[in-house]
Amino acid sequence: MNRGLAILILTLLAPMAWGGEVHVSAYYYPLYKGDLDKRFDRTLRSQLEPPQLPVLGRYDSNDASTLKQHREWSKDYGIDTWICSWNGTEYWSDYIIHEQIAVSDEDDPITFSILYESASRLEYRRGIVLDKDNAQTLREDMQYIAWNYFHRENYQRIDGRPVVYLKLSREYKGDVAGTLRRIRRDMLDIGKDIFIVGDEISLTTKPDIARLRMFDAITSYTMYDGKDYAGYPSETGYVEAVKKQFALYKKAAEEAGVLFIPNVMPGFNNKGVRPRGTIGAIPRKTAANAEEGSTLAALCDAVNEVMGDSDYYVTVTSWNNWGEDTQVEPVAHANPTSNDSSEKEPLTEGYLYTGYETTPLEILKDKFGK
Repeated sequence: MNRGLAILILTLLAPMAWGGEVHVSAYYYPLYKGDLDKRFDRTLRSQLEPPQLPVLGRYDSNDASTLKQHREWSKDYGIDTWICSWNGTEYWSDYIIHEQIAVSDEDDPITFSILYESASRLEYRRGIVLDKDNAQTLREDMQYIAWNYFHRENYQRIDGRPVVYLKLSREYKGDVAGTLRRIRRDMLDIGKDIFIVGDEISLTTKPDIARLRMFDAITSYTMYDGKDYAGYPSETGYVEAVKKQFALYKKAAEEAGVLFIPNVMPGFNNKGVRPRGTIGAIPRKTAANAEEGSTLAALCDAVNEVMGDSDYYVTVTSWNNWGEDTQVEPVAHANPTSNDSSEKEPLTEGYLYTGYETTPLEILKDKFGK
């Protein structure tokens, strides 16, 4: 056994105790349409042999019983907020958020917020240039979100302010400061003091203090861009790289006077959606002989070490992004397999995938003291 692997295993086995209170938010996708939805066909899990399906099967996001079970799992395992993917008023997700999620129930502690899908809403040209058209779309979308969701009793607020997450904000170019300043003015005009969270952190960027000050908080949708660190984390140094970058951005956020929100994920594999893609998989285990879920556990420990005893927020990628296999939603029990239906390069890349049941949720609950 190499020295790095031995240290990692000892770290995972060591008891971790942290004194802070942690608010856990999970990126949530309200877009599935049941048995006829081809999204399930294109996931890695559906193409395994045999397939590994969600515990709820090929569910419909508009089904009240599905939403009820998701809420119960979230409550039981300490997920406080769903950050709901939003692609625009013409999409199914907006209807589901409006009719199924943005509802108030005294017995339901789960809040929700909006993940603004920048790449879907704004024109992308080697980045997202906030020219006249893109800036206007962003401002109009924020006004729609504010009018339709900010007043809901179960909408997430930080310091009393409604929260919006701008996915891929680090790709924003042009008049970013001016556009965000105008959005804030728009919101104040309707009595809403918006709290903007920028997706500004990645493994390959360096913090720009002046840029960070444009936001109220900074986070990451996923700490992986596919360029490096594919493979078992014990061999690639992935967890240590994430921890180092989080420490760097935490210090920068403090200097900028904004909130730092770290992120964790259980693994990554989008070959079911993009079988010819060049992004390699990050297994859910840190090593071939490690425990199921050890990648998520190691990332949680890294976040706890960076944040120390402070109270903090953390985002989880994701509740149910089955297309990238980052979901923590329970999957039905199944024995480990590396076999899939691909006739060319294996979608699994030879890694074992198992029907993990509630393992990721148990890890989140344990590591963040919920």
